[in-house]
Amino acid sequence: MVAAEFTDPQGEPWTERAKAVVLAAYKEGLLLLTCGTYDNVVRVIPPLVVNASQVEEGLERIEAALESVH
Repeated sequence: MVAAEFTDPQGEPWTERAKAVVLAAYKEGLLLLTCGTYDNVVRVIPPLVVNASQVEEGLERIEAALESVH
């Protein structure tokens, strides 16, 4: 598992941005989860059996989701 915490420029939890990234990733065909006390952390949990091309494809979809939210 890998996670990324979203905070606004003042360092406060940015729940709306985290949820927007999860929704954008879903539209890209990728399932991500939010978690944390403020629901501002996005978790990436790949399957135990994953190859390099699948990892690359997943990262590309995450990048597209982040760009669409930005």
